[in-house]
This record gives sequence, C-alpha cells and structure tokens, in this order.
Amino acid sequence: MHNASFWRRYFHSMFKPHLERTMQVLDQRLLPTFDGIESEATALQEKTYNDMMSMPFDPDVTDESMLAEAAFVAGYEHFTGMQAVRQSLINSFAPLLYHTWEQQLLAFHRKEVLHPREERDNQLLQVKVLQKRLNVDLHGILTHPTQ
Repeated sequence: MHNASFWRRYFHSMFKPHLERTMQVLDQRLLPTFDGIESEATALQEKTYNDMMSMPFDPDVTDESMLAEAAFVAGYEHFTGMQAVRQSLINSFAPLLYHTWEQQLLAFHRKEVLHPREERDNQLLQVKVLQKRLNVDLHGILTHPTQ
C-alpha cells in the first residue's frame, strides 16, 4: 500500500466519524421519539375507557370490567405496536451501517488498491476482490497465503 499514513488518517478522520454520526442520529435523534410511548399508551387507555363509559351501554350485557379490559387492550396494542416500530428502526440500521462501511472500503479500494489506468472493470469493485488483494480477513485477522 503506497499511502498507508494517509489512509490511516483518512479512515480515522472521515470514515469513522461518519459511522459514529450515523449511530448518534439513531441514539440521540430517532430513538428518543419513542421515549413517551408508555405514557401515550396510558393516555390512550384512559381516553378509550372514558369514551366508552360516556356512551350508553346495557349493564345486563356489558359491565365496567369489560370496558376497562377493552381500553387496556387498546393501550397495550399501541405500546407493543410502537415497540415493534422502534425495533424495526434499530434493525434497519444494521444494513445501513454495513452498506456505509462497504462503500467506504470500496472507495479505498478504488483509489488505493486498483490500478486506475489498467483496471476499469466494475466487477473489480467488490469487497471480496479487496479482501483477496490485501490478503486479510476483514474482521481484523491477517490471513497467510499458505492457508
């Protein structure tokens, strides 16, 4: 590698901060929007109960416990639904981070490893080609040509 010092600094000053900012957006901007879902569910449960209690009902067919249970279910479904959306958001960041990391590696690959005049084939822009050229395990363990 011709520019090891440059790339070390570049990875540290450009690539790493981008990944950190991405995680910061998740942690500090997106996930906090879910902090109030428990109180939302409680408020929905109370509103649902009060709305049902304000409507006329036949006490021989329906009692207050049935209305309370229906209100609880409404609040519970809201809470679990929002928890599922929160988890989906977290899960969506795994492929986002991987894609970002992969694009960063391929930028390095294109600019440092490939020979720009001789190697213009887009098929070479793959992580597995970079891995083979560098002869490394991308999880940080060096491999040996004899393995």
